[in-house]
Amino acid sequence: MHKTLFLIHFAGGNCFSYRFLEKHLKGLKFMVLELPGRGRRHREKLIYDFNDAAEDLYNQIIDSLDTEEFIIMGHSMGALLGLRVTAMLEHTGHKPSSLIVGGSCGPLERQTKHHLLSSKELRSYLEEMGGFSNEVLKNDDLFEYFYPILKADLCVAEVNNPRDFSSVNCAIHAIMGTDEKETLNINNWEQYTKGRFSKDLFNGGHFFIHQWPSEIARIITTIARNPKF
Repeated sequence: MHKTLFLIHFAGGNCFSYRFLEKHLKGLKFMVLELPGRGRRHREKLIYDFNDAAEDLYNQIIDSLDTEEFIIMGHSMGALLGLRVTAMLEHTGHKPSSLIVGGSCGPLERQTKHHLLSSKELRSYLEEMGGFSNEVLKNDDLFEYFYPILKADLCVAEVNNPRDFSSVNCAIHAIMGTDEKETLNINNWEQYTKGRFSKDLFNGGHFFIHQWPSEIARIITTIARNPKF
């Protein structure tokens, strides 16, 4: 029986955000979920609420499930949403074999308010963080198109209460870049699984995933074959 890999994009992402990873994965059905207001769903209204975003993603997975075995992976904003969606799925009897979370140390009390930044301030922040598309950052018109999408996604990522998250039964595997500010807190994920917790660190910043596609694909493939990895 084949397994499905459901991927949840980072802030500002879309259904094409994991294209760099797809060619490195074999034997898995590859499905990138997409929030409204961008990509193939550009005609739909943006979502600003974390719970609404989680419900949207949950419904996408439920509508697409054609196998009992599946994995969820999310990066940054997608990691937090992945945890909530996994809990929702388990509550309704649809248990992923594993949850893979990247670029995030999990639910924590945060003081960041990047969703309140002006267009100029947000562009400077993204340039400093690195990894975001230079094509977008260097083009005024293109950045202004993405600015509302980024604002909405950052609101989803930042306006949520850590106490509202519950632990899941499936294994959690966390991956982060060594240069990320919150990397030292990666073990925070362990308290959110009743199953096995494991982790890997990669050289790089927040978007380290673009530098290590084959290595990350190898981890995903190993987990798909052995959820207890």
